[in-house]
Amino acid sequence: MTADGKYCLTGAHDRTVRLWNPGRLDPAFPPPRNQQSSENVAVRDLPRSLCIQTYHEGITHEVSALDTDNNAESLISACDKSLVLHSLVTGQCKRRFHGHHTGRINAVAMGPFGETYLTASYDATVKIWDARNHSAFSPIQSLNEAKDSVTDVQIDCETTHLIRTASVDGTCHQIRHRLSC
Repeated sequence: MTADGKYCLTGAHDRTVRLWNPGRLDPAFPPPRNQQSSENVAVRDLPRSLCIQTYHEGITHEVSALDTDNNAESLISACDKSLVLHSLVTGQCKRRFHGHHTGRINAVAMGPFGETYLTASYDATVKIWDARNHSAFSPIQSLNEAKDSVTDVQIDCETTHLIRTASVDGTCHQIRHRLSC
């Protein structure tokens, strides 16, 4: 979901990200069949939300993770070892970061003002990227605390100013940061 809770994003094996409006039904989708009970509804009978945007430019592999900024202006997605930045509004691919992870990216996080991106990878690292420097395509920092694949990363700029990571090795790490939030 976007930060405002109005839209839903999905990433898929077909190398696309889709933006959905769950509050509107797709007019091309037939209305659901009449149901006797509202408890047992088949997935195929659920009304389909309206897809309002599709993003595919710059996405070269299946999408493994997604995040948006608080203003719902930018979208980051992970595909294999790359991070792709799109304009959420226009669908245009703005930047692509690649060549710094040696394993698939499992999770991404975006700082609240879209000034930093974080990627957590199968290669047991978390990379921090500076979104403001448009000429740099290298991470500004690499966190190497995990001993195995990092499966999740979160950034908290509101209260504790911590980066939180979770790894397959059974550990969770909290790292205090000085990133622009």
